[in-house]
Amino acid sequence: MRAMREGAGLTLEAAAAALDFSSSKLARLEAGVQGIDVHWVRSMMDLYDQRDDELVEMARRSKQKGWWHKHGFNDQGYVGLETEAVLVHCFYAALVPGLLQTDEYARAVFKGSHVRRSEEWINSQVTVRAHRQRRLHDAAKPLRLNAVTTDSALRQCIGDAHVLRRQMQRLLELAALPSVEFRILPAAAGMHDGLNGPFTMLHFAEPEDGAVVYAEHALGAIHTDKPSEVHACRVKFEHLRTIALSPADSTAVVGEVMNAL
Repeated sequence: MRAMREGAGLTLEAAAAALDFSSSKLARLEAGVQGIDVHWVRSMMDLYDQRDDELVEMARRSKQKGWWHKHGFNDQGYVGLETEAVLVHCFYAALVPGLLQTDEYARAVFKGSHVRRSEEWINSQVTVRAHRQRRLHDAAKPLRLNAVTTDSALRQCIGDAHVLRRQMQRLLELAALPSVEFRILPAAAGMHDGLNGPFTMLHFAEPEDGAVVYAEHALGAIHTDKPSEVHACRVKFEHLRTIALSPADSTAVVGEVMNAL
């Protein structure tokens, strides 16, 4: 559907307005994150002056959930959703959150994976990640980020001492931005729900769009915008944020880690 829209020379915003959708809703539909109705597909095709019976049939079949959905085997489409988001809540237990990573740190993470990737693939991933981070610095309309990570994530040996030192410096720089709240969950917090795995919540400008939760796991990643699941993750994040250190104490810990390298 995105290819059809672009082929018709329409921006996401223009197409969304013509279809009476919000931009974030259309982005979700194009990314395959939100289920799409057959009538929506036909309306989009009319707008784009295109016809594709296979897409109509795919939309019809998409209402029938396959067994693979519960294992997360679906199109992630995360970057497109994040582009439309105005606020991101994220928790990472083992690594520095992606939106706060330096290029060198991100590269070390990708290279350290047991899955061997080409340099071309790694370079493209690092480039996209760096581009995503630009929104944190947007003076007019910055992406707001509330990030929580663990003390152990800062001390995890990723790359060498130089890579880690630069990463700590980047955290201090980004934590100073008015659009960023960065907190560290100390080991003294004990057992908590965050140990179950990382997750991200994306919030959009239009209240009716609600939020989307993105969670990575061993087999890939899943999205959900189901209200009950979004609410559960919102409660979980607020709890983690509450038991984490204050932003000031968190940056003090980052400074200690950096000085020890």
